[in-house]
Amino acid sequence: MTLAGPGHARTHIAWTALLLAFIGLPGSAGAVGAGRIVHVPRSTIVASEPLTIEMAVAADVSLLEIAAADIVIIHTDGTRTEIPLSFSTDRLFGEIPGEFIVPPELSYYLRVIHTDGLIETAPPGAPVSGTYRIPVSGSEVIGGIEIVSPTDGETTSDARASIAALFVPPLQEPWDALVLLDGRDVTATATITSDLIVLVPEIPFPAGQHRVTISALTEARSLERSWVFSVGDAAVEATEPTGASEHAVVDWTEPDLPSDPWQVIGRIEAGWTTVSADTTSADSLDVALPYSEANDPTVDLYISGFRSDASYLITAQYDPVYSEEFAWQAGAALGAFEFEAGHIYPSISRTTLDWAAGVGSRAAATTGRGRVELVALRVSESDTLDGYGLYSRYALGGSAGFDWSGRFGLSLAHVSMFDDESSVPEEDRITDALTNHVTAGIVRGSLQGYAGELEAAVSSASAGTDSSGVALRARVIRGEELDDHVSLELWTSGSDFLSVGSLEQKPGESALRVGGAWGSGGPARMSGWVRLSRDEDPSNTGAGSETIVNTYARTDITWALGAADLRSYAVARYDRSPGIDDDYTYGYASVGTTWRLDRTRAVTNVSWSRSESSARTDLWTLGADLRQTSGDARWSARAAGRWSLGSGDETDYTRSHYTLETTARVGETELRLEYWFIERADRAEIEQSYTVHVFRAGLGYTF
Repeated sequence: MTLAGPGHARTHIAWTALLLAFIGLPGSAGAVGAGRIVHVPRSTIVASEPLTIEMAVAADVSLLEIAAADIVIIHTDGTRTEIPLSFSTDRLFGEIPGEFIVPPELSYYLRVIHTDGLIETAPPGAPVSGTYRIPVSGSEVIGGIEIVSPTDGETTSDARASIAALFVPPLQEPWDALVLLDGRDVTATATITSDLIVLVPEIPFPAGQHRVTISALTEARSLERSWVFSVGDAAVEATEPTGASEHAVVDWTEPDLPSDPWQVIGRIEAGWTTVSADTTSADSLDVALPYSEANDPTVDLYISGFRSDASYLITAQYDPVYSEEFAWQAGAALGAFEFEAGHIYPSISRTTLDWAAGVGSRAAATTGRGRVELVALRVSESDTLDGYGLYSRYALGGSAGFDWSGRFGLSLAHVSMFDDESSVPEEDRITDALTNHVTAGIVRGSLQGYAGELEAAVSSASAGTDSSGVALRARVIRGEELDDHVSLELWTSGSDFLSVGSLEQKPGESALRVGGAWGSGGPARMSGWVRLSRDEDPSNTGAGSETIVNTYARTDITWALGAADLRSYAVARYDRSPGIDDDYTYGYASVGTTWRLDRTRAVTNVSWSRSESSARTDLWTLGADLRQTSGDARWSARAAGRWSLGSGDETDYTRSHYTLETTARVGETELRLEYWFIERADRAEIEQSYTVHVFRAGLGYTF
């Protein structure tokens, strides 16, 4: 999540797109850890202005398991444009170019293809079950200037018509602007801000054509647009000048967008899932089954509504294959305000609350150059561990920020975390209840292609005894993060500093991370990073302040093969952590392709990994997936297989997972049938062998 930029006559709604874990998508065969895409679309967008999408990946979903991710745009003539999303540490980035954003609306959906062939979309079941449709407001933007009135070629009967135009996006300070009317410099009589220009004529326009030319200059760009409008004779006769007039500043406000009725799309599916397992061990033994035995109903609901000034999204899922919890989310955007509740995944800052998953609510408001955000959620429920109770844990927090210009801004964040003592009886408590407060200040700036961010935080915790600590994070990036760039990040914290939630950093750790991406816009794109860290707290790794190494690299190549397209990727990862007796090392390598021709899609993947500490384990995996859809999209069939071989000092097993799936549509109703066969033959631990059968059926309706 990012703070909004400079103010604009059309307030921009913050962009949130999330991948939540362990919520299965009933419309597709599942995989362990497969995540659902949850996305609250913006209420309205401006023509020709690029639209940025940033996805966060839940901690339970590894980017190593994602073969490809795309934004798919549906054009008015039915053709499609696929825009690949870029991969980072725990993010997926993408941008819809301004050339695709034209009135009256933008239609698109998001798609993630997993290495095992699973395809997930948002909205669920898209494009058959519907796409995101966002109204595109305003006339065409050319040269960064949008004409409000009179429009190009318009004939008006008002001889005192106000001339108005918008800068899209707003000008960044310092800036200078010039307004010419029929060749005369009228800049001094116009009202000009970084967002807009308004010119009220001092005397009525004479009949005939009139030309307006607007130009502006900033340190980063130059803008210019010229257009012609006409005034009729009758208007001049009705508004003869009555003498010298005096220019007055008019309180001009942007005309309201049309009050359109709500447009609603969605899908509801009800079904049934049966999971049965055969094992070679006694019932009393704990067998690590991939899915728990079940015989339960499933529900999947998606409703999205929008009109010119607002939008909302409601999802609800119950799927016992992935989780016994009923999951739901409701989100809405109205003008400058956003709200979401349910199973959310918010982030405030890296040192305070960093992409924490839980049940709660989030609200945000953007006013001009400022933004305020509030979050309240339960990050964990009470549980028992070997007879001892763990508390329910809650987090309350928020942030407030302001951007003085496009080059400088700051924000203040605070989060309080506390354990609910009443959730665990006193005789069952394993530790004292924890209360922790974290406050952070963040300063952002940019200069000549470089952007930086500095975050300083202090924590104060109490759990039987009081402790406090400080942390510091600094980041510099050269280039645009969505395109070619190089970044450098430093992190250090005291051993007593306690963050409410951070995906990477630990107390007492100092780290240096260098990353980047190259080849944006071309057929090949590379991205990767290297992270070196030292942990001053021996209890975290057992080896004191030795260097921990983490590396990641990915290459994506798109091939044009006539009417078909082929996308291949290669991923590599290496981790090394010191230990008291043995170092821990982990290596991973994977290559794969996704091939599409008309209604046929094939996915193949092969991967290898090795983990080694006191014992070594190697894992080879080979997967293939074939999906065929009819020309009228009334039926589809899918066959997939995934085979794994585990070997090592204490490991010796094979595992296979085969999937058959078919769907049929009649009108707006869809019938889905699936069967999974999963088998593990474990020779090292015979009691961990099993055979699992999964039957899934669902009846869905799209509206």
